[in-house]
Amino acid sequence: MFGLFKIAAAINGAALLIIVYFLVARGWRAINWTFLTQPPLESMTKGGILPCIVGTICLSLGAILVALPVGVASAIYLNEYARPGRVVRIIRIGINNLAGVPSV
Repeated sequence: MFGLFKIAAAINGAALLIIVYFLVARGWRAINWTFLTQPPLESMTKGGILPCIVGTICLSLGAILVALPVGVASAIYLNEYARPGRVVRIIRIGINNLAGVPSV
């Protein structure tokens, strides 16, 4: 049975490598400085991806600006001021569950 899993993993790994190779081999010519710094043109069929990059950066910074103070304040409160009890135990279980889930 373990050998079957090895074969399945090898097939999946080979498929992944083939897909990545195909994307890199066919797409490397399209990625240049103009593509990265121009806005989309002609009804989003040509041009670049600058608005997508800027939007991703803004969204990430906004999430950090909101989550960082809340997370630090919660950690300080739970470790320094909160008395052990039912609510603190539930919050810690929730934090441990969130820590175990990938962010994607």
